[in-house]
Amino acid sequence: MREELDRCAERRKRGKKGSEAPRGPLLVVGGRCKLSNAAKSIPGVEVVSARKLCVEDLAPGAAPGRLTVWVEPSLDVLEERLRGGGAG
Repeated sequence: MREELDRCAERRKRGKKGSEAPRGPLLVVGGRCKLSNAAKSIPGVEVVSARKLCVEDLAPGAAPGRLTVWVEPSLDVLEERLRGGGAG
């Protein structure tokens, strides 16, 4: 995980867009929790609710292989969503 965070701290040039940080680890949560608030303060870490999770979050720019950490309640939310119980 440390290597992933170090990689995100580096900036890259992307054409005329200027410099952008590479996408770092993704934390998927089931709802509001202290962990999500703490993770938002770490540079490079993105936090997303399982209710709002999309393919672009998991593979930004169609590049697979993003480190994703699932909080246990998020799996319950995702299961409900996949069974058709959630909006999305």
